[in-house]
Amino acid sequence: MAILAQENDLVLRTMEETENDLGIFLQWMTDPQTMKYWDGMTEIFDYARVQNYYREHMEEGVTPCFIELDGKAIGYLQFCEIPDAAANDLPPEEYARFVRNDEKVFGIDLFIGRTDLRGKGIGTRLLKMTCRMLFEEYGADHITIDPKSHNARAIRCYEKAGFTHYFVAPQRELQDGIYHDNCIMGMRK
Repeated sequence: MAILAQENDLVLRTMEETENDLGIFLQWMTDPQTMKYWDGMTEIFDYARVQNYYREHMEEGVTPCFIELDGKAIGYLQFCEIPDAAANDLPPEEYARFVRNDEKVFGIDLFIGRTDLRGKGIGTRLLKMTCRMLFEEYGADHITIDPKSHNARAIRCYEKAGFTHYFVAPQRELQDGIYHDNCIMGMRK
């Protein structure tokens, strides 16, 4: 396990393929309050699927991380470099209005798995810390995030962390049999 970033009691560390980490992740992936905004209520996760999810992300160059507060896992964050609009399933003409071809771009996804800790500013702190890390240690020029448009809490959190709205990608993400719009947001170094 490697600590990627830390600010006082808040830590971002790599997720490991251990029974403990996969078990915690499985708890979150079977929580309706988390799945409502992540993969949807009709997605069924078991230990094998969580393990495959982790392995596929590693093969795809995604860095899966745990968010810890006071030494306890409270959420999940993943990041990866995004080479172009097509790699992120975005319309190239819209993407090009905000992101230059010569920029090193990273995408972030996250959730606070402990529902009792949502709405307390932890996500905002985490995003600020993670963005500093990506800019300073990974050489990012630009960071993007793509919440579903109906996820008002996440959008407010991202705005507080310094992300701005770029555009809405209509019917981009299938969840529970319905295509949802994504609010594409970003932050430049």
